[in-house]
Amino acid sequence: MFVNPELDEVARAVEDAGLTMVQLNGGEGPSFCGEVARKTGVKVIKAIHVSSAADVHAAEAFRTGFHLFDKGAKGLWGGTGESFDWGLLRERRSEIPAIVAGGLRPENVAEAIAVTHPYAVDVASGVEAEPGRKDHAAMTAFFEATQTASVNAR
Repeated sequence: MFVNPELDEVARAVEDAGLTMVQLNGGEGPSFCGEVARKTGVKVIKAIHVSSAADVHAAEAFRTGFHLFDKGAKGLWGGTGESFDWGLLRERRSEIPAIVAGGLRPENVAEAIAVTHPYAVDVASGVEAEPGRKDHAAMTAFFEATQTASVNAR
């Protein structure tokens, strides 16, 4: 994940680590995102910080590989552990696949999937025993909930 990087910084990381995707989580504009994809040849995930329907609509300016929708919070670039109003994605019609993030836990991920019909979900703190340490039982419960939601969506 990058927050307001220089283009050369992203290119170096892609080359050094052999990345196939990069996530841009800051205030990067549509042209910068396009230039990252062009220069590196990798897919770009653009994080959209959602606080209103206007944010969801504005995501269409980003012609990236994926849109990652996360909770908007002043001064933070993601990782809040809080959910946004998933209903804001209900009417979204886009060719760009959606990834839903923010406050997802085993108890609510099935609902998030049912409301948003995302390409993927992103989880971090929702399956942690403590910051930086994953809870294996929570991870299993999360994966099971996503599988149940996926089967019910068919």
